[in-house]
Amino acid sequence: MMGQPDPDNPDRYRRQSMIVVPLPHPGVVVKRMLPVFGYDEALQGHAEVVFDNVRVPAERHVARRVGLRDRRAASVIACG
Repeated sequence: MMGQPDPDNPDRYRRQSMIVVPLPHPGVVVKRMLPVFGYDEALQGHAEVVFDNVRVPAERHVARRVGLRDRRAASVIACG
């Protein structure tokens, strides 16, 4: 899951957070797959996902391992 928990951080790359959530996982529901640029990449593309009271161990937080310097991945949500 990629999100922006710190939208006011002056370093736009440090605004992002990435967490690996294994599936299936309690509280995670994939509602529907989303087409991107007209292509349907179901089961491996983009999806609408609901997280309801989901808890994951701290070691699943990618930023803790790489310091969130993987700017290619962080820029995906920094530019949006």
